[in-house]
Amino acid sequence: MAEAGARSSRLLIRRRPRKAPPTPESAATAGAAPDSSVASVPPEANDAIPASDAAPPPADADESPDAFLVVARVLRAHGTEGELSCEIVTEFPERFRRTTRLFLTPPASPGHGKPLAGATPTPYAVRRARVTPHRGQSEVILSLDEVQDRDAADKLRGWLVQVPESEAWKLPRGRFYWHQIVGLRVVTVEGEEIGTVSEILETGANDVYVVKGAGGERLIPAIKQVVTEIAPERGEMIVSLIPGM
Repeated sequence: MAEAGARSSRLLIRRRPRKAPPTPESAATAGAAPDSSVASVPPEANDAIPASDAAPPPADADESPDAFLVVARVLRAHGTEGELSCEIVTEFPERFRRTTRLFLTPPASPGHGKPLAGATPTPYAVRRARVTPHRGQSEVILSLDEVQDRDAADKLRGWLVQVPESEAWKLPRGRFYWHQIVGLRVVTVEGEEIGTVSEILETGANDVYVVKGAGGERLIPAIKQVVTEIAPERGEMIVSLIPGM
Protein backbone atom coordinates (compact mmCIF):
# COMPACT_ATOMS: atom_id res chain seq x y z
CA MET A 1 0.00 0.00 0.00
CA ALA A 2 3.38 3.93 -0.07
CA GLU A 3 4.61 5.48 4.51
CA ALA A 4 -0.03 8.61 1.90
CA GLY A 5 1.76 15.52 4.13
CA ALA A 6 1.39 19.49 4.57
CA ARG A 7 3.93 22.15 5.58
CA SER A 8 3.25 24.80 8.14
CA SER A 9 0.38 26.33 6.29
CA ARG A 10 0.08 23.77 3.61
CA LEU A 11 -1.14 20.21 3.43
CA LEU A 12 1.49 17.90 2.06
CA ILE A 13 0.69 14.56 0.59
CA ARG A 14 3.35 12.42 -0.91
CA ARG A 15 3.71 12.05 -4.68
CA ARG A 16 2.42 8.94 -6.28
CA PRO A 17 4.89 6.48 -7.78
CA ARG A 18 5.71 6.58 -11.47
CA LYS A 19 3.31 3.75 -12.25
CA ALA A 20 0.19 2.39 -10.58
CA PRO A 21 0.15 3.92 -7.09
CA PRO A 22 0.32 1.41 -4.27
CA THR A 23 -0.93 2.37 -0.86
CA PRO A 24 2.24 4.25 -0.23
CA GLU A 25 4.06 5.43 2.80
CA SER A 26 2.76 8.80 1.73
CA ALA A 27 2.11 11.76 3.89
CA ALA A 28 -0.44 14.52 3.85
CA THR A 29 0.33 17.69 5.70
CA ALA A 30 -1.67 20.44 7.22
CA GLY A 31 0.80 23.16 7.99
CA ALA A 32 1.79 26.68 7.08
CA ALA A 33 3.90 27.71 4.18
CA PRO A 34 4.28 31.30 3.04
CA ASP A 35 1.83 30.79 0.18
CA SER A 36 -1.80 29.70 0.25
CA SER A 37 -1.46 26.27 -1.31
CA VAL A 38 -1.58 22.94 0.41
CA ALA A 39 1.23 21.05 -1.32
CA SER A 40 1.23 17.32 -1.77
CA VAL A 41 4.05 14.87 -1.47
CA PRO A 42 3.77 11.01 -1.36
CA PRO A 43 5.42 8.50 1.61
CA GLU A 44 7.93 10.24 4.22
CA ALA A 45 9.86 13.56 4.31
CA ASN A 46 13.45 14.52 4.88
CA ASP A 47 12.59 16.40 8.05
CA ALA A 48 10.77 13.42 9.54
CA ILE A 49 12.44 11.18 12.08
CA PRO A 50 12.27 7.40 12.28
CA ALA A 51 9.69 5.96 14.63
CA SER A 52 12.41 4.00 16.36
CA ASP A 53 16.14 3.47 16.06
CA ALA A 54 15.81 0.02 17.52
CA ALA A 55 15.45 -3.15 15.51
CA PRO A 56 11.78 -3.86 14.69
CA PRO A 57 9.94 -6.52 16.67
CA PRO A 58 9.50 -10.03 15.27
CA ALA A 59 6.87 -10.41 12.57
CA ASP A 60 3.36 -10.78 13.92
CA ALA A 61 1.55 -13.48 11.99
CA ASP A 62 -1.78 -11.99 13.09
CA GLU A 63 -1.02 -8.52 11.73
CA SER A 64 -3.65 -7.50 9.18
CA PRO A 65 -2.42 -7.29 5.54
CA ASP A 66 -4.20 -3.91 5.44
CA ALA A 67 -1.94 -2.53 8.18
CA PHE A 68 1.08 -2.27 5.86
CA LEU A 69 2.47 0.61 3.81
CA VAL A 70 4.32 0.27 0.50
CA VAL A 71 7.86 1.70 0.50
CA ALA A 72 9.24 0.18 -2.72
CA ARG A 73 8.43 -2.07 -5.67
CA VAL A 74 10.76 -4.74 -7.05
CA LEU A 75 11.79 -3.89 -10.62
CA ARG A 76 14.33 -6.61 -11.43
CA ALA A 77 17.16 -8.75 -10.15
CA HIS A 78 20.48 -6.95 -9.62
CA GLY A 79 23.63 -8.95 -10.27
CA THR A 80 23.95 -12.66 -9.49
CA GLU A 81 23.87 -12.65 -5.68
CA GLY A 82 20.13 -12.29 -5.22
CA GLU A 83 20.01 -8.50 -4.85
CA LEU A 84 16.82 -6.66 -5.85
CA SER A 85 16.61 -3.34 -7.72
CA CYS A 86 13.53 -1.54 -6.43
CA GLU A 87 11.54 1.56 -7.34
CA ILE A 88 11.36 3.82 -4.28
CA VAL A 89 7.77 4.52 -3.28
CA THR A 90 8.45 6.12 0.09
CA GLU A 91 8.88 9.85 0.51
CA PHE A 92 11.67 9.01 2.92
CA PRO A 93 14.29 6.82 1.18
CA GLU A 94 16.69 7.37 4.09
CA ARG A 95 14.55 4.87 6.01
CA PHE A 96 16.35 2.06 4.16
CA ARG A 97 19.57 2.85 6.03
CA ARG A 98 17.91 1.82 9.30
CA THR A 99 15.35 -0.80 8.31
CA THR A 100 16.32 -4.33 9.33
CA ARG A 101 13.14 -6.09 8.23
CA LEU A 102 10.88 -5.65 5.22
CA PHE A 103 7.79 -7.47 4.02
CA LEU A 104 7.16 -8.55 0.43
CA THR A 105 3.71 -9.12 -1.08
CA PRO A 106 2.70 -10.11 -4.62
CA PRO A 107 0.75 -7.47 -6.58
CA ALA A 108 -2.92 -7.82 -7.50
CA SER A 109 -1.77 -8.23 -11.12
CA PRO A 110 1.50 -7.69 -13.03
CA GLY A 111 2.51 -4.03 -12.80
CA HIS A 112 -0.31 -3.29 -10.37
CA GLY A 113 0.41 -1.09 -7.37
CA LYS A 114 -2.03 -2.79 -5.01
CA PRO A 115 -1.23 -5.97 -3.04
CA LEU A 116 -2.96 -9.20 -4.01
CA ALA A 117 -6.20 -9.43 -2.05
CA GLY A 118 -5.85 -11.76 0.92
CA ALA A 119 -2.09 -12.19 0.51
CA THR A 120 -0.11 -12.18 3.75
CA PRO A 121 3.07 -10.04 3.64
CA THR A 122 6.15 -12.25 4.02
CA PRO A 123 8.96 -10.96 6.29
CA TYR A 124 12.55 -10.74 5.00
CA ALA A 125 15.65 -9.80 6.97
CA VAL A 126 17.57 -6.91 5.35
CA ARG A 127 21.28 -7.66 5.09
CA ARG A 128 22.16 -4.50 3.19
CA ALA A 129 20.37 -1.64 1.42
CA ARG A 130 21.75 1.22 -0.64
CA VAL A 131 20.12 3.98 -2.68
CA THR A 132 21.65 4.49 -6.11
CA PRO A 133 20.80 6.52 -9.26
CA HIS A 134 19.49 4.72 -12.34
CA ARG A 135 18.51 6.53 -15.55
CA GLY A 136 17.71 9.76 -13.76
CA GLN A 137 15.77 8.11 -10.94
CA SER A 138 16.82 6.84 -7.53
CA GLU A 139 16.44 3.14 -6.81
CA VAL A 140 17.17 1.12 -3.71
CA ILE A 141 19.22 -2.07 -4.02
CA LEU A 142 18.12 -4.58 -1.39
CA SER A 143 20.09 -7.59 -0.20
CA LEU A 144 17.80 -9.92 1.74
CA ASP A 145 18.95 -12.92 3.76
CA GLU A 146 16.30 -15.20 2.29
CA VAL A 147 17.07 -14.34 -1.36
CA GLN A 148 20.37 -15.99 -2.25
CA ASP A 149 20.62 -15.99 -6.06
CA ARG A 150 19.39 -14.35 -9.24
CA ASP A 151 16.72 -16.98 -9.89
CA ALA A 152 15.14 -16.31 -6.49
CA ALA A 153 15.34 -12.56 -7.10
CA ASP A 154 13.71 -12.87 -10.54
CA LYS A 155 10.70 -14.57 -8.97
CA LEU A 156 10.06 -11.44 -6.89
CA ARG A 157 9.86 -9.07 -9.87
CA GLY A 158 6.87 -6.76 -9.44
CA TRP A 159 6.36 -7.61 -5.76
CA LEU A 160 5.60 -4.81 -3.33
CA VAL A 161 8.01 -4.00 -0.50
CA GLN A 162 6.15 -3.02 2.66
CA VAL A 163 6.53 -2.04 6.31
CA PRO A 164 3.91 -2.25 9.08
CA GLU A 165 2.08 0.99 9.79
CA SER A 166 3.57 0.80 13.28
CA GLU A 167 7.03 1.29 11.72
CA ALA A 168 6.08 4.31 9.59
CA TRP A 169 8.29 7.32 10.21
CA LYS A 170 6.99 9.87 12.64
CA LEU A 171 5.94 13.09 10.97
CA PRO A 172 6.20 16.65 12.25
CA ARG A 173 3.08 18.09 13.86
CA GLY A 174 0.49 18.95 11.24
CA ARG A 175 1.53 16.26 8.77
CA PHE A 176 -0.47 13.13 8.14
CA TYR A 177 -0.15 9.96 6.10
CA TRP A 178 -2.57 9.39 3.23
CA HIS A 179 -4.22 6.50 5.00
CA GLN A 180 -5.04 8.90 7.85
CA ILE A 181 -6.84 11.23 5.42
CA VAL A 182 -8.81 8.79 3.27
CA GLY A 183 -12.00 7.82 5.08
CA LEU A 184 -12.25 10.97 7.20
CA ARG A 185 -15.70 12.46 7.70
CA VAL A 186 -15.83 15.94 6.13
CA VAL A 187 -17.75 18.60 8.07
CA THR A 188 -18.19 22.28 7.24
CA VAL A 189 -17.38 25.01 9.74
CA GLU A 190 -21.15 25.42 10.09
CA GLY A 191 -21.44 21.82 11.28
CA GLU A 192 -22.90 20.23 8.13
CA GLU A 193 -21.53 16.78 7.25
CA ILE A 194 -21.00 16.57 3.48
CA GLY A 195 -19.40 13.15 3.09
CA THR A 196 -16.14 11.26 3.48
CA VAL A 197 -12.77 11.50 1.73
CA SER A 198 -12.67 8.66 -0.81
CA GLU A 199 -9.35 9.45 -2.52
CA ILE A 200 -6.66 12.08 -3.02
CA LEU A 201 -5.81 13.53 -6.43
CA GLU A 202 -2.64 15.36 -7.42
CA THR A 203 -3.23 18.24 -9.81
CA GLY A 204 0.13 20.02 -9.78
CA ALA A 205 -0.78 23.24 -8.01
CA ASN A 206 -2.29 21.49 -4.99
CA ASP A 207 -3.88 18.22 -4.00
CA VAL A 208 -7.60 17.65 -4.22
CA TYR A 209 -9.70 15.58 -1.81
CA VAL A 210 -12.51 13.65 -3.45
CA VAL A 211 -15.43 13.74 -1.02
CA LYS A 212 -18.43 11.48 -1.57
CA GLY A 213 -21.70 11.96 0.27
CA ALA A 214 -25.49 11.98 -0.04
CA GLY A 215 -25.29 15.11 -2.18
CA GLY A 216 -22.94 13.47 -4.65
CA GLU A 217 -19.22 13.98 -5.20
CA ARG A 218 -17.33 17.14 -4.28
CA LEU A 219 -13.75 18.10 -5.06
CA ILE A 220 -12.14 19.89 -2.12
CA PRO A 221 -8.84 21.67 -2.89
CA ALA A 222 -6.16 21.10 -0.28
CA ILE A 223 -5.56 24.76 0.43
CA LYS A 224 -5.59 26.48 3.80
CA GLN A 225 -8.47 28.78 2.88
CA VAL A 226 -10.70 25.71 2.48
CA VAL A 227 -9.29 22.96 4.72
CA THR A 228 -9.20 24.50 8.18
CA GLU A 229 -8.45 21.38 10.23
CA ILE A 230 -7.53 17.73 9.80
CA ALA A 231 -8.22 15.65 12.90
CA PRO A 232 -7.67 11.89 12.41
CA GLU A 233 -8.08 11.36 16.15
CA ARG A 234 -11.70 12.55 15.77
CA GLY A 235 -12.12 10.98 12.36
CA GLU A 236 -12.95 14.26 10.67
CA MET A 237 -11.79 17.10 8.44
CA ILE A 238 -13.19 20.60 8.85
CA VAL A 239 -13.68 22.67 5.71
CA SER A 240 -14.84 26.19 4.88
CA LEU A 241 -16.60 25.92 1.53
CA ILE A 242 -16.35 28.76 -0.96
CA PRO A 243 -19.15 29.71 -3.39
CA GLY A 244 -19.57 27.21 -6.21
CA MET A 245 -17.86 24.36 -4.36
